[in-house]
Amino acid sequence: MDASQPVGKMISAASPWGRFSVLLFSSVWLFLPYLNVVGSGDHASRIAIFLLFVIAFIFAGFISRWLYVCAWLGVLLVNAVYVHIRFHWGLELAESRFEAALSSSLSETSEYVRIYIGRPEALFLLYAGAGIYLLYRILKTPPPTSKMRIVSAGCLILTWLGIFSLRQEVSQFPPASLVSDMFAAKTNLERISQRAGMIRDEIPRPRHCSEDYSKIVVVIGESALRDRMSLYGYTEKTTPFLDSLQPLHFEAIAPSNQTRHAIPLLLTHASVRDFDAFFHSPSLISELKACGYETWWMSNQGGPGLNEAYVAAVAAEADHEFFLRSFDYTHSGYDGELLDTLGKAIVSVRKQAFFIHLRGSHIDYAERYPAGFGLKPGVDIESRYDNSIYYTDSVLSGIFSKFNPEELLFAYVSDHGEVVSNTKYGHGFYPGLQEEYRVPLVLWARKTDRMDSLMSIVDAGKINTESFDRMMEYLTGLENVPGVSRSIKVMDVSPENVVDYDSLARI
Repeated sequence: MDASQPVGKMISAASPWGRFSVLLFSSVWLFLPYLNVVGSGDHASRIAIFLLFVIAFIFAGFISRWLYVCAWLGVLLVNAVYVHIRFHWGLELAESRFEAALSSSLSETSEYVRIYIGRPEALFLLYAGAGIYLLYRILKTPPPTSKMRIVSAGCLILTWLGIFSLRQEVSQFPPASLVSDMFAAKTNLERISQRAGMIRDEIPRPRHCSEDYSKIVVVIGESALRDRMSLYGYTEKTTPFLDSLQPLHFEAIAPSNQTRHAIPLLLTHASVRDFDAFFHSPSLISELKACGYETWWMSNQGGPGLNEAYVAAVAAEADHEFFLRSFDYTHSGYDGELLDTLGKAIVSVRKQAFFIHLRGSHIDYAERYPAGFGLKPGVDIESRYDNSIYYTDSVLSGIFSKFNPEELLFAYVSDHGEVVSNTKYGHGFYPGLQEEYRVPLVLWARKTDRMDSLMSIVDAGKINTESFDRMMEYLTGLENVPGVSRSIKVMDVSPENVVDYDSLARI
């Protein structure tokens, strides 16, 4: 042995204890983000799980360096997700967060990254860099001996038996719970594919629309808070077109603060208490097709069949689909760019129903309207949001102007609302806030009989837009009962988390 060789290097390179010390340190380092979880709930079982995972990784390192490295990097990826979700949203309802990520277009994802990736993620990169250095040290150690591998394999089996005996507790412990939530979210999205097959194979029975509108237009806004609309009394003139139109407008609450749940609730017979009905019922689009309408879905969000997501599944029921960014998911255009395609699609001699899904006031607000357009300078969050509402109003004006008012049924509703202040903004919070549910519901037609009847039924009360499809069926004459929902039950992030709207706080 070379007496000049450093003792530390001799230990790390040749001694089992040297290998053990590096494996121990790197394994504890890997599970450091979960120490706060260990300190909560049932301390004894959580400490036992933490130690068992660390021990299992140590024995894996004695079996194979590369086995250890691959497993370590896999957990590191889960750690990255854990840190991000815990800091920004909290771990409650993580499954729904994964579902949202899987259902988002790349343009939404890129904007999300730009807004929400910050200091916590930068600190995590430093943590990951230190851990990867430890992996490098492990790879520099010599391969384990055959005897070491056999003994370690036996010990690893015993450790996993210990983990299995605590499987109930392990299932609630990150990273295991996060991995389980990821697979559950994927399973939920696969159910949408099954629904698509059911809708495709079902032969719809012919329907009759007694009101016989030549054109039906349903505009679905995004993240529109009615409190920021002059139509609803806001002091800034953010909705001059709607103000002049003088439509019926209702004090509406959205059934969910998430687009992927809100739109199925708007357009199918699913409800807050029975979201599962979405998976085996057609939407208003199919009902109008059965009534003889040529149906269109035009969107400035996502693309066709994207991850077989909820909204794409509804859109697929239309005769024609048009997505403004079908081949460019990384950039979203302005909603006004849909007007040219809409104008070309209108055929005066046909019965047509248009469902137009806007980008509306989705974060990032400054990206929702062209440069130079606005009610006021976009100097802060609130002014930029108001400008996005003002731009949406101009788009609604452009859509309305394409049609003959005498033969038109026009509706505008937002999927959900938005929290809007210079200190807190967005949607999808848990627990939710009332602003996430306070949406516009606007109806207009020259024919007034059913409109007046609907208004008398609603009076001055709230409408839950889970009944929007039934209201439209009534206005078109598909049904003779409007089926208005006055329920204050809403989903907070997930269908499994139903709360009373009135119990939610306001900012």
